[in-house]
Amino acid sequence: MKARESSWQRNLTPCIFGDERVCRLMQLFSWPTVLLWLVISDRARVLSMPSRIYLPLGMTGRIDCPVEANPPVTLIQWSKDEVHLMNHSHVKVNKQGTLIISSVLASDQGQYSCRPYSPLGEGQNSMPIQVIVKGQYLVCMLFYVDVCV
Repeated sequence: MKARESSWQRNLTPCIFGDERVCRLMQLFSWPTVLLWLVISDRARVLSMPSRIYLPLGMTGRIDCPVEANPPVTLIQWSKDEVHLMNHSHVKVNKQGTLIISSVLASDQGQYSCRPYSPLGEGQNSMPIQVIVKGQYLVCMLFYVDVCV
């Protein structure tokens, strides 16, 4: 006596999409009659960041803003002490959203935060990061003394 095929066994089709979950969904809905694409969109959000960071006086400092978003982030804006930072020769934001401070000054110390933007709108500000500038300038002077006898 031959075993009877169940309906789900008859509907098995070769998986041409490479993802077994997609094939199972398609079989469930009698593919090719229904094709289902699931796209998950999520507003941009800032991932975990340190609450404090130390930057070296006189050197280049970098502060990252790790984000997660779908669709991808298009812009990251930074603020210091709740004032929006603009790109200029001393402070810049690169394409990845990292804040780069060239030749860190004592006045760069303060509370920083970043905010991501994506096609779905703006995300929430990051928790504030306390930036502390460490170090001191070492001033060396060279004196040339001409001694005449």
